[in-house]
Amino acid sequence: MPDPDAPPSAAPPSGATPPGPPPIPFHRGHGRLVGATARSAYTAQAFAPIPRTFRRGGIPAGSRAGACRVRAPGRADRRQLARLARSLHPGETLQGIFDENVLLADCGRLGEHGILVWTRIAADRDRTLSVIEIVRRRGGWQQRRNGRGVGCTVPRAAASAWRIDVSPCRGDRA
Repeated sequence: MPDPDAPPSAAPPSGATPPGPPPIPFHRGHGRLVGATARSAYTAQAFAPIPRTFRRGGIPAGSRAGACRVRAPGRADRRQLARLARSLHPGETLQGIFDENVLLADCGRLGEHGILVWTRIAADRDRTLSVIEIVRRRGGWQQRRNGRGVGCTVPRAAASAWRIDVSPCRGDRA
């Protein structure tokens, strides 16, 4: 069940093919795969339905585009992200934070950015998928509330490194 708090889809006109990730050179890393679920959930939320051109799967840690490098979440990241998810929906059960649920990018002077996806289970056992944009501030991960939709304020180089299409977003980003 989609998140009722999610902004409306900004899918391209019917029949149009989305352009794909930003045109910033991508260099494939050699680390473990991360973010497969986060990439699919972001794309489904942004486009609904997922375009045929979308390539499913995770991104190898160490992949980079521009100033941004994909990194795998560590234990401390997963603990902080689980706390964040629980704080956003108290009283609901969190169904884990795993590597496939998280896209993280260290973008040097632009900071650390991410997309987090998790399943929450209400008391009536109803399951809801949540997708949020996150940013690391003062040593901890926080939800980035921007009023523009998930992915719309991450650096374009991070979107390219994650191989996600941010074309539904409007305005300039770093």
